[in-house]
Amino acid sequence: MSPYLRPSNLYPENWNRMRFAIFKQYNYQCQLCGNYSKGNLQLHHLKPKMLGGSDSPSNLVPLCSNCHYQVSIGNISWYDFRQSFNSRNFSSD
Repeated sequence: MSPYLRPSNLYPENWNRMRFAIFKQYNYQCQLCGNYSKGNLQLHHLKPKMLGGSDSPSNLVPLCSNCHYQVSIGNISWYDFRQSFNSRNFSSD
């Protein structure tokens, strides 16, 4: 089974509403490559659920499907992803 086709009972009841609110919060922008895409975004867990991460908005960021796949299969390391995300969102500009 694809990691992106999980049974709906694994998501909170308000999942669709929450994910669109997060997409809007990040201006429909992939938080890794920076591309804007309303139709190609997925939510990525900063701390994976299998390591105790939650579905709370503070643990979710939008990634385009390509970046999400690259992070998920390990082509982009968790460390590199976190460095990119932190520099994009917490810079001291």
